[in-house]
Amino acid sequence: MDFTGMTDVYSTDQAFMALSKTTGKAQCWGNSACGGSCSNMDFSGFTDVVSSYIDFVALNKNTGEGHCWGAWVGNGCSQVDFAGVTDVYAAKHSGFMALNKDTGKAQCWGAEVEEGLQAACDGKDLSRVTDVYGTYYGLFMALDKNTGQFWCLAGSSYRSKICGGRDSFFFESV
Repeated sequence: MDFTGMTDVYSTDQAFMALSKTTGKAQCWGNSACGGSCSNMDFSGFTDVVSSYIDFVALNKNTGEGHCWGAWVGNGCSQVDFAGVTDVYAAKHSGFMALNKDTGKAQCWGAEVEEGLQAACDGKDLSRVTDVYGTYYGLFMALDKNTGQFWCLAGSSYRSKICGGRDSFFFESV
């Protein structure tokens, strides 16, 4: 492999991606089922890449285009509308969130281990979110640092275990 001109390197647990943001060319290697194959993809203009344990998601903020590949999102991300997305986040195993911080609209997908993740993101106004954190099994915590409000974005079983069944709550300052 020739890594001349590569500007960034990303990894899953079993694969790597070297990307030239200048040319849009990428090389992926490792376990092809876990993101090690991207030879048929053009990354010209892509601005962000995030990875989970076994998947990659690339975002072109300028065109609203996304690429998804790996074990659980290997079918792609055709159900995700990347138009206007400002940030993409990855949970550690295989859940993803595409967030438009201007409108507060979030889309979650990919975490087959926790059914209900997609529905947990639907209809939430996350326009005040400053930070997003992902856990191993597709649970996202979205935080508004200005108010201390957290949103628990997960299927019902994890929302019950980790967030006490609440969709949102506030932390008081210490």
